[in-house]
Amino acid sequence: MARENWKRMVGAVAGLAMAAAVGLAAPASAYAIGGGDTAFDCQTDQEDWETGEMLPKCIAAVGNTPYYTMAEAVAAAKNGGTIRLLSPLDEAVTESVVIPADADITLDLAGKTIVNTAGKHTIVNRGKLVITDSSAKHTGTVDNVSNGKAAIVNYAGASITLDGGNYTRSAEASKLTDPSTGTASANGNSYYVLKNFGTMTIQGSSVVRFSAKNAGYGSSLIANGWYNSSDTDGDAATNKYGIAEATLTIAGGTMTGGRIVVKNDDYGVLDMTGGTIIQPTSQFYALLTYHKATVTGGSITAPLYPLGASGVRNAAGDAGQTTVGGTAAITSTNGYAMRAMDNGTLTVTGGTFTSGNGKGVTERLASSLGTPTVAISGGTFNVAPASGELAEGFEPTRNEDGTFGVTAASNRFDIAPYRAASGYTAPDAPEGQVFAGWYADAALTTPVAADVTSGYAYARFLPVSDVIEFRGGSLRLDYGSDDYAKTSLRFGYRMPKALGLTSSAVKWTYEIAGKTYGADAKNPYDDGTYIVNNLVFTGVPLASYATDITVTASWTFTTADGTTVTATETAGDTRSVRQVAKAVVADASAGETVKAYAQGLLDAMGA
Repeated sequence: MARENWKRMVGAVAGLAMAAAVGLAAPASAYAIGGGDTAFDCQTDQEDWETGEMLPKCIAAVGNTPYYTMAEAVAAAKNGGTIRLLSPLDEAVTESVVIPADADITLDLAGKTIVNTAGKHTIVNRGKLVITDSSAKHTGTVDNVSNGKAAIVNYAGASITLDGGNYTRSAEASKLTDPSTGTASANGNSYYVLKNFGTMTIQGSSVVRFSAKNAGYGSSLIANGWYNSSDTDGDAATNKYGIAEATLTIAGGTMTGGRIVVKNDDYGVLDMTGGTIIQPTSQFYALLTYHKATVTGGSITAPLYPLGASGVRNAAGDAGQTTVGGTAAITSTNGYAMRAMDNGTLTVTGGTFTSGNGKGVTERLASSLGTPTVAISGGTFNVAPASGELAEGFEPTRNEDGTFGVTAASNRFDIAPYRAASGYTAPDAPEGQVFAGWYADAALTTPVAADVTSGYAYARFLPVSDVIEFRGGSLRLDYGSDDYAKTSLRFGYRMPKALGLTSSAVKWTYEIAGKTYGADAKNPYDDGTYIVNNLVFTGVPLASYATDITVTASWTFTTADGTTVTATETAGDTRSVRQVAKAVVADASAGETVKAYAQGLLDAMGA
């Protein structure tokens, strides 16, 4: 509460006269708050003229009422009030502050600095707190100078919004003892600047760093969640391990330095939509997350490790769920844009990514804690995402500016339009190919069940020539080996059984001397490896031995998922008796009987 023995100034003349009457010097300085008749002067180096005691310095105000301790100001402002720091002579306010659980307070730093009482956190928030800085130069600061203590600790169940201001540990003493490995020493004074067990939002012009002289090497800059089950800040009831998820929202501000700039630890939930995270030190992370993190905006940069996505198998507080998308910009000057580790799952749906080493988008490191997975389905990259990084059904594309993107694979479809109750149909196949079945996976290893009628699936397309294999033309000795007046010409076709297709019918169309005819297969047979169907022209007369016959095969089959499809050769197969006979004669592997027969046909033609 305000000190009533702080006398109002009656007027400049009266004040000077009083001072002269008792032999006191004029005030060294005065810090006025309020205005008009209710103005108070927060004086320094001033004695009370009635008691002779030195008057205290008012360090904060709630409205027009000055307060001489932060505890008094907090009590006065707890029901939705605003505390404004005063700090005469620009001295730091040295007092640790606890915001009670039932308080709802705004603290305006007003360009001033508040620093901790020795051995304590500067601000512990158990209630609802918003911190702003109304100063034009944004110099308001929350500082801590004690080892093992933070500028701000936000307790479980509490909420705090940092909407401006500087948050520091100006006496941070940690040292980097081996830059090549990142080995560091606390050197007697190190800790987080911000520690959150509850709900924290960083936005606006907020700046979080250790100090201008020390980037921070012994501790993370911002810790969200629990390090382990003993990490309760001495209040095991309020900050019980995993009592609730600790939520950190980064919508703005600049965060720089620390062994990890932002550590999203056990039961930590991070939502980054803006702001800037900068790691200046090689071997250290800018953002390292173990539980749940979504990054859809802002920028994250580091020499080697801008973003690390980890997780622990079967650990409830280390779910390892990380999603990056939107307008997020992640840059590694010398390494991979992202690192997926342990049991972490990294899903990328958008954003801009720069890997300084040019080797790939992500580095993936398995351990005894699990095996990481990466699924990229969107974004812009300076290197093409590799097959092990791409989401199932996606493939890399090259942009006009030389960067890379990803796009859904051309064979990924919504299966519903092709699964009507009236019958299953197949999607249009690329030129020269035929649909060969629906599969549940991009690798085309698991056929979609016949009763599945919705969802996404992958179409298997095969070259028509792989389904309908034309084996060529051959001669049949249907009329004896010495009758050359007529012969039989066979067109051989087969379908590999390994394709997993069930043959149901084969038809041919053929053209002779400008006329088109049709025929159905009558005697297919299974030789164990192929389904064989041959079209045989019998009784071809000597006069037609030079006549070309062009055959086009159409093969109907059922895929593994139950879709019936017909494949048709894209071009006909042309042969004549003379052409086949010449090929037989020239074939060193042909038997002597058939070679002699072929030569007899040619001799009969005079060829």
